[in-house]
Amino acid sequence: MAPEDLEANRTSINRRPRIPTRKRAGYLTQIRVEHAARLIKASVHIGSVPPRVGFTDQSHLNRHFKRWMGVTLGVFARGGVAGRAA
Repeated sequence: MAPEDLEANRTSINRRPRIPTRKRAGYLTQIRVEHAARLIKASVHIGSVPPRVGFTDQSHLNRHFKRWMGVTLGVFARGGVAGRAA
């Protein structure tokens, strides 16, 4: 995912209020998952979402998606309720 997709540049992300390096990775993962949720809500095919949001494949995205959103990609795409707001 390019910085412009996040509506920020790499420097501004790295300068978020004192986010430790380890937590910064989680923060970026959360942003990517939320972006994936928006794409899925916009009826983008699930198979094309992972590379668009910076994941290597669908299972990689699904693992993080379930952790952050509380449901799998398939359930979310069918209108399942997510545990966290997207």
